[in-house]
Order: sequence, then structure tokens, then C-alpha cells
Amino acid sequence: DSKANKQAVGHGETNGEVLGKKRGRAGANKYKIWQMSEKKFEGMVWNVEFSPSGDVVVCCGNATFLCDHDLQVKSTLDNIRTPGGVAFLSDHRIIAICRFFDTINVFTSTGALIRSFSAGTSPTNVTVNSMDEIIVTDIGAKCLRMYRPDGSLIRVIPQEGTNYQMKWPLYLCVTTDDNIILSDCHQQKVMLFDFKGRYIQDMVLTTCAGNEVLRPHGVCTTVENDMFVVDNATDSVEVFSKCGTYIQTIIPPEKGCALKPKVLRVSEDGYFVVGGMTGIVRLYKFLNPDDEGDDDLIMMKEEVKR
Repeated sequence: DSKANKQAVGHGETNGEVLGKKRGRAGANKYKIWQMSEKKFEGMVWNVEFSPSGDVVVCCGNATFLCDHDLQVKSTLDNIRTPGGVAFLSDHRIIAICRFFDTINVFTSTGALIRSFSAGTSPTNVTVNSMDEIIVTDIGAKCLRMYRPDGSLIRVIPQEGTNYQMKWPLYLCVTTDDNIILSDCHQQKVMLFDFKGRYIQDMVLTTCAGNEVLRPHGVCTTVENDMFVVDNATDSVEVFSKCGTYIQTIIPPEKGCALKPKVLRVSEDGYFVVGGMTGIVRLYKFLNPDDEGDDDLIMMKEEVKR
């Protein structure tokens, strides 16, 4: 597997230039990204994550891999068959879903298995909040479950509650204030809960053209709580504010649908990883939105290489 050609990506075709510049009266995009590496894994990419040390974690096929920034595999987590989501506790222990056995597996930061515990009828994806509470989507029971790292259940957020209903709770993340963002692709929306699992609101996300996000899959937030959302219907990645206001399309649909985005994560130190239904994973680096011109592009390429 060789590195893909590096290219800058913004709103529009990926044509090798730094995109997101002002065009006519349109404002510049808030985010620009530069592709660093690409690798095709076996099977669909079910989830991706960044480790506290900067590794890229890829969940696909029948394995969960810890990779470097060239997306070369450094190690593989044991005891994972049919992986789901992965997340990290504050002490860097690894939380990984095994969908084959319907368990949550807890590993040391180096990947040694500590314990496994049952996590409902069909645990699928996972995130961890600032209190080290483990939050899991259960697509079998169509609910969310919250656990302590020792495996004890804190609470269940049921399928139905006051003013809400889950139909296909798939991907989730937490904001900086521990609110839970949940994508429900069957209802074409994301749902917002507080840190105790109390429903706050639904968000039906629409782009500047008024097009709705038809099948929201992977979702993540930045330190500013901007939401990056995969629209599985259009094979694009859209960006919204924490209030649901459209910001930009950061990865537009591709000709040939090589990637077909499904999952994504943004790191605190300026990286962005996307995993696709085709098994492709791409790692990007965020650029300064004010950078433009060939000279700047050359400098940024040299910076990424370093």
C-alpha cells in the first residue's frame, strides 16, 4: 500500500490546489485539509479514532488496528472479532466493542486485555465522556447504555422518551460539555442528549442549498463543538455549528465513489481521519484557512513531510 497523492481539499473538486478561497461573494471555508496518507484495508471500515499518543485506530473486517500516520499497522488488538467502535479513557486505556460476542473489551494503553463485559443485545459504537463513563449504542434494543470502566451499568437511555424516539441509533460522540450527539440514519437527523442521557433536541441538518443530510452516519466534534457529519446518501462530509447551522462541505462526493465515507474523527492537534465503506482510510491535516497561493502550498507540503 503506497501513500496516495497528497492534495488539499475544501468545498469542491479535489484538484490539487488549496481550496476554500473566496469565490465572488461567497465567504472562504472555515476548514481546509491536506491529504497526508491513504491505505485500503480489508472489509468495510466500521470506525476510526485517534489514540492519545497520536496513533490512528482503524476498526475494519475482523480486526482493530493501531496505525502510524502513514496508516501502517503497528499492532492489532486481541480478542476482537467483528469490531465495532473504539474509544479511550483518561488514563489511555482502550475501550473496544466486539460485535461478535456483544462485549466491551478494556485494554491497557499498550493493547493488553484487562477485562470483557456484556454490553446489551447488540453494542455497536462507543464514546467516552470526561467522567470516564462509557456510552454505547445498542442497535438491537435501539437504545444507549452507559457503563463504568469496571463494567457496572450506570443507566440505559431507552428507545422512547419524552419528545423523542430512536429508530436506528448508530454513531455517537460527546461535546466538550459532555452532551451526547447521536446519529439516527433512519430518521435523517442527529439527536442531542445531556450528560445524564436526558433528551434535549433533534437536529435536522440542511446544507446551504436546503438539502437535508439524508443518512447521517459517522459524527464527531471539534474543540469548538463544530459537528462533522457523514452523509451516507451523498457520500460527502458536511460541517455544521453546534446549533446545526451549515458551515461547509469539507469532502464532496467523489467521481467513482472510491472512498464512500462512513466514519470520521478530528484530533485536538489538527488531524482528520475518514474511513470508507470501500475499506479506504485517509488521513488529513488541517491547514490555516487564510493560506492560499502556490508558494503557500509548497510550504505546507514541506511542513507535512516534516
